[in-house]
Amino acid sequence: MGDHVYLATPYTRAFDDEHVASLLSLHLPTGSMRRTVGWREIDVARNILLQDFLEEPTKPRWLLMVDSDATFHADSVERLISRDLPVVSAMMYRRKLPPVPTLGVLCGATAEGQPVYRFDDTIHAILKHAEAHHLKKDTPNELVLPKRDDDILPIDGSGLHFTLIRRDVAEAIKKPAFKFKAPGGGEDFFFFERVRAAGFEAFGDLSVHTGHLIGPGEETGIREMLAFLKLTNEIVPEQEVWQVGEWDWDT
Repeated sequence: MGDHVYLATPYTRAFDDEHVASLLSLHLPTGSMRRTVGWREIDVARNILLQDFLEEPTKPRWLLMVDSDATFHADSVERLISRDLPVVSAMMYRRKLPPVPTLGVLCGATAEGQPVYRFDDTIHAILKHAEAHHLKKDTPNELVLPKRDDDILPIDGSGLHFTLIRRDVAEAIKKPAFKFKAPGGGEDFFFFERVRAAGFEAFGDLSVHTGHLIGPGEETGIREMLAFLKLTNEIVPEQEVWQVGEWDWDT
């Protein structure tokens, strides 16, 4: 088994120049490879990519789920690899206001059994880091910040925008690893349910931030989150708790 990375990208639209530029600048271990699966339902595409990773003869140690609308710093993968965690996600932000992060902690379930996640702990942890690193509202979204002792944040679920998965986790989880929880989305949080059921923990890395492309030259990220807070001095409270199956996962 090599310590290289299998980059897996599902897509349903043309690749933006900013995403391609991020890919071309990315620092990767020797022997790393990339596979895309396009124009499929997102859960189908992710399951194909996971299976191809498991069957790859060179047995990469790492599977990186990286979405086609993600932008990221050249050192992002190296930083995530250095953590040597079962599953670790960069900080990622949804594509509408408020641009809150999509890494959350399970806090209960609805009467129908739909899991409910809180995101306020992640919001406050990001703001604490932004203050410690003296980030301004015009900061780039694609960041790898100097390491701190409090960089690693335990999470129960996240979008799979830019997430590194260790081979032993991919081998152990029950298949299918991805399945819609709502029409058109939620397959990412379903994956994290599988991870927990297999006895693994998941984390977010507060030192790695990504951009989420809305269209050519337009994205959301920590810059937009800080700007939003500068203008309003608040994150709308009801945006801090989401129910899988009710939130519009495509935004």
